Amino acid sequence: VREKGGGDIRWVYFGVSRIPSGCDFYMLTSLQAYPLMKSGRMKLSFLACDGAGRCCARGVVITRPGTSMEEISEGNLIFSDRDSPTGFLSPFFALFREGLVSASSTGRFHFPDCRGCDESVIFGVLAGNYAAGGLSLESFQALRSKGFFKEGDLVERYMGMSATEVVLTSDPGVESWKHRGFTERLPGIVSCAPPLLRRDMESLGIGNFMRPGSRTQDPLENFPDSFLVKMIDHRP
Repeated sequence: VREKGGGDIRWVYFGVSRIPSGCDFYMLTSLQAYPLMKSGRMKLSFLACDGAGRCCARGVVITRPGTSMEEISEGNLIFSDRDSPTGFLSPFFALFREGLVSASSTGRFHFPDCRGCDESVIFGVLAGNYAAGGLSLESFQALRSKGFFKEGDLVERYMGMSATEVVLTSDPGVESWKHRGFTERLPGIVSCAPPLLRRDMESLGIGNFMRPGSRTQDPLENFPDSFLVKMIDHRP
């Protein structure tokens, strides 16, 4: 990836309680990256795309048929991933637009914090433990096609805005030769990666990387800055 003789690449995993620092490049959800990019601590290098070349997805709010707005506005809610634009931000904003949640509603929010997060949302809402749930639309449709629930058991109540799920950012202080060499080679390396690596990346929803264009400089451009700032301040 680097220039010839540039050395090995060292991977560092940052847990949820650590602020990413000390590296040249970072792979984060756009929700994690947003405050760091806004403060100038990181800059956007690539948008991650799925195997079909799509760089955006959307979340959906699901309920059981007949669930009232009052039940949603007062009941417990489950989201698949607190760091995910489609698993949390997008469905949360859909509920926010309907006046069913506010920045102070986080005490009603629950997150599975497990590997089968999407399935936990489905089963939690089906069992009546939660008035509504939020997850990516693609995951909801995939689980339905796999028979995790029957047609009509759950409904797509509110559709969220689209967002880029994963981004590759860089440290503003990274040397220009290193940034240029890495970003020039990364898309080509991903496209010809060994099958096992490609499968692992695709399991994360990453098929390749696309440079941000003039119309895609902000991976969360569909969400008002005023909402994002308030949401980050009250993020569960």
